[in-house]
Amino acid sequence: MQTPAQTGGTTGTSIVDLEFIRNQAGLPDELGSEAVEAYHRAVFRHHHAAELERCQQRRRIHEDRVDYLESRLKRTWARLGELEKLIPASVEGAPDVRPSSPWNAWDLGMFMAAAAGIVCLLIFGVLNVSF
Repeated sequence: MQTPAQTGGTTGTSIVDLEFIRNQAGLPDELGSEAVEAYHRAVFRHHHAAELERCQQRRRIHEDRVDYLESRLKRTWARLGELEKLIPASVEGAPDVRPSSPWNAWDLGMFMAAAAGIVCLLIFGVLNVSF
């Protein structure tokens, strides 16, 4: 609720407002109520116009920011799409895309050790349950 200091020293409902409503009340039912409703809307918009405009400006600013960020994201995705996925190392002028033999041996050894471990666990599990 607004205090008299906030409304410029007047009360919330002025005499002009009350007189307008009284005059409209004397009209036929439909015309009077529509005029009073339109008048109240106009008064409400007048009192809250600054706040409404401030909210609309904030909304526009945020929409512009989202549009800017979306366009920037699209540009970034387009630039990333143009790049190569894997860049091979160059060894003696030729691209080195195959792993060296020590890595191949290591991978093979680890695979064999894992397979042997699985076989041992299965055999131990079967023998353990059997006896």
